[in-house]
Amino acid sequence: MDELFLFAQQLALDILGCVFLVAGGAKLLSISHFREGLLYLPHMRPAFTYVVGFALPPLELLTALGLFANSAWARISALALLGCFFGVTLMVLRKKLLIECHCFGGWETRAFSRETLGEIALLMALAITSFNLSERSPLVLGISTGAFLLIGSGVVAHAIKNARLIAQLKQRGVV
Repeated sequence: MDELFLFAQQLALDILGCVFLVAGGAKLLSISHFREGLLYLPHMRPAFTYVVGFALPPLELLTALGLFANSAWARISALALLGCFFGVTLMVLRKKLLIECHCFGGWETRAFSRETLGEIALLMALAITSFNLSERSPLVLGISTGAFLLIGSGVVAHAIKNARLIAQLKQRGVV
């Protein structure tokens, strides 16, 4: 039973690592799009968008790498970042604003929602679950599992994107 729990903790770290890898990479690839999206957030000054826009993507990538390596600072960083994301989402929802999330850079165009809060809470639960993981299998296991999850999430993301496109075409009566 302990081995199963250890595997679940390692998988939680790998899932978190993939999320931060995809989010940081997507923001880095579309940094101006991400930075401009920050301007719509309440209390975000234009000068501060440069700091957040250029510091957050590398921090997310470093956090992903640390999570794959089972680093304690990366688990703390992940939980802190997710807490900040949760707070920003909560603030946007309380003000009843319709703002695009840009959680994954230019790869997604959905707005902040209760669903966003739920996803962040789930990721925070994964981070907390893996918080006391003292040792893990070699780094190669984490990276290979992460690569598998990353490829799988890419396939799922494309399937969702295609499903949304088909739904839009159906609404317009094209399909």
